[in-house]
Amino acid sequence: MSKDDGGPAFPAPEAAVARFGEGNPDAFLGMSLRDFFAAKCDIKVYAPVDSFYRKHGRHPTINELAAWIAEVRFIEADAMLAAMSA
Repeated sequence: MSKDDGGPAFPAPEAAVARFGEGNPDAFLGMSLRDFFAAKCDIKVYAPVDSFYRKHGRHPTINELAAWIAEVRFIEADAMLAAMSA
């Protein structure tokens, strides 16, 4: 699955070239804007245990909860990227 990740969150190609040479400066640009948005998502507003329960009819295991939180974070990040290009 390929998604538009918004490009690098903190681009610094000149610094990458200065530190790592001309080889492939894009490889050193760090996290994507999508990753940054997902990391900044305030998951509390989604009440992850309650929203999981509403979707699945049961309480999540800890591993299911972690996966659910990650999914919700990236749903919000994708919405933010879409809003930027609207």
